[in-house]
Amino acid sequence: MPLTVKHLDGPFVGRIQTFDDDVESIKIGRDPNACQIVLDIDARMAGREHCTLARIRGRYLIDMNADRRVTLDGWQLLESGTPIPDSCELQIGPDGPKLKFLVTRHSQMESTADQRIDESDIARRASRAATELDMQAVAEEASGSKRIGLYAGVGAVIAIVAGLIFFVITSGNVDELQVADAEQTEAIDVLDGRADEMEDDLIVLGADLPEIMESARDSVYLVIYQGTDGGETGIGTAFSVAPGTVATNAHIAKWIGRLEEGERLILRSPAIEGEDPIDIPVLGAALHPGYDAFAELWQDYVPVRLNASKGIDPVRSAGSACDLAILTVPADAPLGPPLPMASEAHQTRLAPGHAIASVGFPMEGMAMEGVNVVRPVPQSQIGRVTSLTTFFNTSEDETDWGPGRRNILLQHSIAGTGGSSGSPILNGAGQVVGVLSAVNFAIVDGQRIPTGVGVNYAQRSTLLQELLNGTAASVLAKRLALWNDEVQLLYHSGRLVQGKGDMDTLIAIWRRQMQDRVGEANVMISKRQAYEFFPLASLEAGRVAGGNDESEGYQTEVQVNMISGRWYFLVAESDGAVSVEIEDPDGIAAELVYIPLGDTTQGVAFYATADGQVTGIIVSNGDEQVAYSVEEGESVAAVPENLLRLARDQWRADLLNQWGVNVRDSGGFHSGSATATESADGRFYEIEPISIAGY
Repeated sequence: MPLTVKHLDGPFVGRIQTFDDDVESIKIGRDPNACQIVLDIDARMAGREHCTLARIRGRYLIDMNADRRVTLDGWQLLESGTPIPDSCELQIGPDGPKLKFLVTRHSQMESTADQRIDESDIARRASRAATELDMQAVAEEASGSKRIGLYAGVGAVIAIVAGLIFFVITSGNVDELQVADAEQTEAIDVLDGRADEMEDDLIVLGADLPEIMESARDSVYLVIYQGTDGGETGIGTAFSVAPGTVATNAHIAKWIGRLEEGERLILRSPAIEGEDPIDIPVLGAALHPGYDAFAELWQDYVPVRLNASKGIDPVRSAGSACDLAILTVPADAPLGPPLPMASEAHQTRLAPGHAIASVGFPMEGMAMEGVNVVRPVPQSQIGRVTSLTTFFNTSEDETDWGPGRRNILLQHSIAGTGGSSGSPILNGAGQVVGVLSAVNFAIVDGQRIPTGVGVNYAQRSTLLQELLNGTAASVLAKRLALWNDEVQLLYHSGRLVQGKGDMDTLIAIWRRQMQDRVGEANVMISKRQAYEFFPLASLEAGRVAGGNDESEGYQTEVQVNMISGRWYFLVAESDGAVSVEIEDPDGIAAELVYIPLGDTTQGVAFYATADGQVTGIIVSNGDEQVAYSVEEGESVAAVPENLLRLARDQWRADLLNQWGVNVRDSGGFHSGSATATESADGRFYEIEPISIAGY
């Protein structure tokens, strides 16, 4: 006597489920983890576990709490313990989902003979209240006890009675039963699979995120710097991960190393619904070892990119890799419940489009300073994962690493600003999948303003798990090797230049730009036309901007002699802010492009349309010194002699940038034969000696 259930409306309309006689308890509700008949998760008029069908002596009785509503055939309000007809329609909750129920009672046997019971008595007996045994079973189910023992006993009695009856079953009957059993097994497998899929859907869609964020507020703290004068400044967000331990970004935790006597960091709990906040002192910090290691890779390089006006700008990064730390607080500190880290299964399934949320304390550039430091109230944000990448914006295979150990940059659409750093990123299961660490900013008048691109950044929580497990250092060597390979690829592709953000670095940037312009058939050969370094105090009278010592800076003029068809670059560097302008009364300097590298280094590149002279105006508000250089470049054919000349120039520039060694060409090069040999890495090299002399 299988039970067939058909969904009559909602997103599952038309779906049919079948339950065999051995299924003795069928729960109906919105919770896919607990129910066999799963309703639409948005159908709030139905409960998570709304009601249960209990099969007792071949009939299905309904069991539910007194405050739950189930309607039979559109009008009859059912009570707990009422048997349902073999064919009926049930509505779950007021105006809720509708289900069609059909109990099929058929077999190859002859129909049961008339039992000679009056029809009025049959009707009375069919609708009578449940027996004491039935009610005991229902009561045990409602109280949470298992009915397995009860049903096992009833099943044993039925089995004994059935053993006294002999059936003659043809081979065709056996085949039909086997097919039916296979179909039943397949249907159960499909139902189990769909339940797993629906659980994943709930997490992806973020149906429970509002409740998750509300619960997470008890575990989130404002990180505050307290000065010696008692003044307080909010600097970021942290959250509880274990007894006596909270997590945040490494760039927030580094404040501890800058504290002076009488200064300290504290955690302040949210003041919600009139509660008084609790202050917890920060005792120490442990940074992820990859944070400093990643920063060291960039000490000798400056990332660059071509901008809209064909100049070159420093590339803005997504922040530092492994920007995570754990803060220690007193062991007896009243921290909120630790937020659970995402399981490996959830890290594997995390993908673009998944709903996520954060809870934290954004402050920078917000009205009313974003947060009341004395009585802080956190902000809750919902967004989606937009991408999962490395810190070089690539996506790598993680088969040998485990989920989230190579693609450690979680890109997302959750809004943020200064103060959001350290906020937990939660998935639809309430697990931490990341920690917000950086925001896309536009710099306007020296102020950081979040952009409207809708992509911000977080560290994958796998890195935080490494810190908590004590395994962060063991993975670092492997991770560093991959990072170094990526840096070298960027350098050889022209996305990086060597240097430390000074004048020579900017000259290298200009050379790269010019090489891109002349094309593959030519090479850009450059030489230094002029160079001067002097203390600002040595400037003659009249070179002080404004003409008096009360002015904001010093000014000097540089004459640039130009040859038609060549490119020029005037660059200046000072210990203060510096600017460079070109005075061109004859209009022979074309395509002017200003290239800044921070406030203290700036250059202007231009092209000579005719022979002549222009004047460069350098203004600095530094206190000690200024230096400038005039570079001249020309495009020549990419023949071996010119390529060799270019290689020598680049080599000399690298020696100067990396080691501070200045070398010059001694006036010639060795000519002769050389043999190309294959190296261990599969590349071919031809060695050509060059005569040089130091100075």
